Amino acid sequence: VITLGDYNQNLTGSTTPLAELNVKKSINIINPLTVKYRSNNEAINNLSDFFEHTNNKVNKVSGTATDKLGISGIQGTAVTNNFGELINQLKVDGDNTSKVVIIASYIPNEIEAWKKQFRELNVNVDVLSTAEAQGITVERVYTIGPSKHDHYSNTSVYTAISRASQFSMLYLPTATEFQNFNNPSDAE
Repeated sequence: VITLGDYNQNLTGSTTPLAELNVKKSINIINPLTVKYRSNNEAINNLSDFFEHTNNKVNKVSGTATDKLGISGIQGTAVTNNFGELINQLKVDGDNTSKVVIIASYIPNEIEAWKKQFRELNVNVDVLSTAEAQGITVERVYTIGPSKHDHYSNTSVYTAISRASQFSMLYLPTATEFQNFNNPSDAE
């Protein structure tokens, strides 16, 4: 079997034929001939890789950005367990950039609850599920991490983060330990 695209996305989800064939253990993976990243931002790629290669529940994670949260146009990554910080950064970034909120979940009720909350907050941003976000690239991605850990949690977060080209902010409500570094050379 030859597949194109992301190995994880070809094996997860409810409509993936490969998952139904249970071939994951018998696939011989060949490294891509082209770069797999949508961004040349090392901080985004590192955070994305972290979730791609981790199967355990994540309670400790770090972000690296060019400046502190609350500054318009920062680049890199930021992690928070404070929803207000995510909303504030969305508002600070304004309407002059391509941005999206991605709900990193495959649970329909959870996705709809978050979409409803953003409508009620009247924040000018598209809110998508992980499945809806596959295939897109935007400058700024704000990810709502899953409320519960399951088999697909980290894949959902990895997929969401990897949609960003300049900045990715992860709201991880279950995080107990995280740190954000403000080092411009690490975020570029």
